[in-house]
Amino acid sequence: MTAYRQAQRPASVGTFSTHISIAAELVEQFIELPARMSGASEDQIRDLHQEARTVWENLWDQLRQARDLAVALDRDVSSYDAARTAAGDIWQNAVEVTVGPWEPTFNGKRRTVTWRSAPLGPVKRAVDALLDAVPEAEIVHHAPPDDIELRSGYKWLSSYGAIIAVVAIIGYVVYRFTR
Repeated sequence: MTAYRQAQRPASVGTFSTHISIAAELVEQFIELPARMSGASEDQIRDLHQEARTVWENLWDQLRQARDLAVALDRDVSSYDAARTAAGDIWQNAVEVTVGPWEPTFNGKRRTVTWRSAPLGPVKRAVDALLDAVPEAEIVHHAPPDDIELRSGYKWLSSYGAIIAVVAIIGYVVYRFTR
């Protein structure tokens, strides 16, 4: 092994760790997406469906990049390749969402929304296989962002905050002058 190749190893392991860490965070994000469907409109469900597909594709892209780095480090990635094959077509099978028709109920109307996510077994096996191939790599978990713009409530407040303020002012004026 050349001195140049030895010098590349620590940087490659660090980059490998970054890809694995991002993939692990994307797995968590993918798992949490169905919970955000509660009370969502049909457009929001469509957006969540697209977000899930994008997260799934990015997850496998991060794992592919980590695999490429493991190969560059002369590591055996056959276990990863088997897990990737077991995952099937990641672009077609990420998420399937079915929105049923509105049905009358005692309290109004309801509809059934079915969310079927791709199985996570192949992903977990792929991550484990890559970590086994490069055992010196570490998964780094990052804290949630503190930026207010990235919080879900901020988007709602930025969309409806001005309207709420105007309604509150009008309500106060009406209350004050009609007493």
